[in-house]
Amino acid sequence: MPTKRKRKNRLIGRRLTAEVVAIYSDAEKLRGKYEDCLTSSKCPEGSKTKHCDDCLRFLELSRELDRELGIKPWQVSPLDVDDEACPYGAGTGGAQSWPDALKLRRELEALANAE
Repeated sequence: MPTKRKRKNRLIGRRLTAEVVAIYSDAEKLRGKYEDCLTSSKCPEGSKTKHCDDCLRFLELSRELDRELGIKPWQVSPLDVDDEACPYGAGTGGAQSWPDALKLRRELEALANAE
């Protein structure tokens, strides 16, 4: 039986504290190195399942940021969005959470640049 419940906007209750902005800034500094390691296997171990210390730190910061912001595993992280174009198909969890992640990323960037 269908319900008449409406989804809540999950961005409303999020608090962008100084700690969250610091985590975002640290992760953003390591993001380029992590992406390079993934695409060219530059990590010392040479495997995509093993990472260098910088890559492991990025993954740790990414998980911590998502946890602090209440982002679910199926939702897009603000660290994963760059522009308006969503690479996911319509109707997927990634496509639905892409605009929220982009908005959150812009807010985090503004706060990080203000410091």
